[in-house]
Parts: sequence; C-alpha cells; structure tokens
Amino acid sequence: PDFDTVEVYAANNLAYLSPGNMQELASFKGSLSDELIRHAVDECCAANKRSFNYLRSIMQRYVEKGYKTCGDVLADEGSRRSAQQAKQAVNGPRWG
Repeated sequence: PDFDTVEVYAANNLAYLSPGNMQELASFKGSLSDELIRHAVDECCAANKRSFNYLRSIMQRYVEKGYKTCGDVLADEGSRRSAQQAKQAVNGPRWG
C-alpha cells in the first residue's frame, strides 16, 4: 500500500475517520491538490481541532475561494490579517 497518500496523512493526524469520511476526503481530490489537502490537515492540527468536520469546513472554504496552491491560502491569510490590523489601528484595541 502507498503510505504517502493524503488519506493516510489525514488518518494519522486527525481523530477517527470513518469509511464515509475517507470517501468524502477522496472526493475533494477532484477540486484540491494533495498539497492543499495536507495544508488543511495541518490547519486542523494547529487549531487543535482534529475532527473531519473541521477539515471539511476548511476544504470547502478552499474550494469556494478557488485556492490552487498553499501560496494562495497564505497570501489570502496575510491580506486578511493586514486588513484586521488596519481596522484595529483605526478603531483602537478591543477590550473584552
């Protein structure tokens, strides 16, 4: 068996994946590259949310935004972060 697949990567880094989850993950391979799916799994791990539902929401966002590479994701996150910082500079820090 090929142990370098995104399915194996996801299974090794997330909580239990059912056979249905594995099929759904495979269906995303038509819209997302293996690199992007691995990046989505890494996002789950970084957020300490190792569920397939969280992974699905990240992959759906990638598809909706039309990301093709990890660079697309990082560029969008960088521009979003810059916009938030500019907003905070205008409005002042949030205290809560």
